[in-house]
Amino acid sequence: MTLPREDRSTSTILRDARFHRASVKADPATAHLAERVEIAERRLRDAEDATEAAEDARVEAYARLVRADFDVDQRIREVELLVLGAVSRDRSNVGYRACFPRGLSDLVAMRGEEQERGVRSLVNELSARFPELAAAHGEALTTLASAATTAERAWLESERLASAAIGAERLARVELIRVLQRNEGALREVFPGDQRRVKSYFRKASKRREETPEA
Repeated sequence: MTLPREDRSTSTILRDARFHRASVKADPATAHLAERVEIAERRLRDAEDATEAAEDARVEAYARLVRADFDVDQRIREVELLVLGAVSRDRSNVGYRACFPRGLSDLVAMRGEEQERGVRSLVNELSARFPELAAAHGEALTTLASAATTAERAWLESERLASAAIGAERLARVELIRVLQRNEGALREVFPGDQRRVKSYFRKASKRREETPEA
């Protein structure tokens, strides 16, 4: 008999726990050991559900960030082409360099708050040097950049929550394994010297050999 390790997947540990709970519950002499297993099982299942929900939220937040970042980058590229047209495609022109001091690629490579600051600086320069372009695109640029910043903050928060959920699930796995270990000790007290009987209350290790440990 080998109890599951802490690095095993949640599903593996829960299967071991279910088998053990059913085994001790089926024997009147050991039925009292089932309750604490049930409690720890429930906590681990709840933690697993919370991890899955947090991961779903993280993926959705990242997708919204990618979308928002693409939209603002696209609008920046469009405005850069218009500015280039206004200066006869002369990137050394003072007006162009004021709007894109480090070039288009630098501004597009930014993200979140940093890019929003860059966009606001771009809009200010457009207002001063190309007022018609500022009137046509300034508000949209600012709105898109602000939305991208909000999306980035939401994604970072979702990453934090997902990490916390994973940590909580790991602790719940450890707790359930500790319960199984305590029950093993209790069974040794109930059946002193009868190791075969004690082993029979736990799922065989061979059932787990094909299961992949959780990363």
